[in-house]
Amino acid sequence: MLNMKCVCVTIMGGLGNQLYQLAYADYLRRTHGYQCCIINEFGIKQADITGKDRTVRSLFTDLIEFFEFPYLSPSSGIKWSIYRKIQPRLTFFEEQDVAVFLENKSALPPLAHTPKLHIPLVYKVRGYFQSYKYASTEFFDKLRLFFERTVTLPPHLQTIAEYLTERSVAIHFRRGDFLKHPELYNIFGAEHYLKGLELLSQKQAIDKVYVFSDDFQAIEPELRILSEKYELYQVEGGSVYEDFYLLSRFKRYVLAGSTFSWWGAFCSTYGKDIDVVVPQHPLKIWTAEDSYFPPHWLVLKEGV
Repeated sequence: MLNMKCVCVTIMGGLGNQLYQLAYADYLRRTHGYQCCIINEFGIKQADITGKDRTVRSLFTDLIEFFEFPYLSPSSGIKWSIYRKIQPRLTFFEEQDVAVFLENKSALPPLAHTPKLHIPLVYKVRGYFQSYKYASTEFFDKLRLFFERTVTLPPHLQTIAEYLTERSVAIHFRRGDFLKHPELYNIFGAEHYLKGLELLSQKQAIDKVYVFSDDFQAIEPELRILSEKYELYQVEGGSVYEDFYLLSRFKRYVLAGSTFSWWGAFCSTYGKDIDVVVPQHPLKIWTAEDSYFPPHWLVLKEGV
């Protein structure tokens, strides 16, 4: 371990959450000199990057490799067996508030458990780490490069990319597992998007609104309302990577509670010269210290 502290970071969730966890691991490595290893603790299956099923939460191991992190999973053979043997002796830290930037000296979340006989300087960490502050400009640039090298858009999505202008707007509806957990997630309907689009149109006229979603059938009533005022185009038939890459080609966004869509905006080819409208509280549980969004994004406050 080169006389350094080693942090084993659990990877979990969909692509958006995995990117936050990689950004956090990169932050630990970059600012604190920790060696970080990504652990597939829950045995998440490797993603089919060509797959179209948005209900599947798979692991994108090619991203872990691209960011040059060691990786352990149940398929790692003897290395996984060794990890499983030492895991009960690792000091364990677990995040409490998903979007609160950890500004303490160690940058580790609260201590959850210290075994009586623990291995020194090797820690296990679990959390979502959904703060924009963990990701550096270099992390965003490298992630953008990954998708530019990896993704070739199919003809129907390439046509969309070629017709985008600086007046085009991307909106993203997340349904899926959000509907299964109403105690956790705020579900944003047409009203949220109408307010966001109106805000953007005050700055510059909108030519077309491109709709991204994991469940177009579920949002049909919302789309009917939006189509009364805006020309809509449903972006369908792409893989997770293809949708992400296309999202990154926009300059203007109205987003809700999807971390996937936030990362699409983070990686916009326009850099920070973008207009992004987001809700004040994506989750029903929140704190005043939440830092989901950078200060140049436009936050729609509740009741406004």
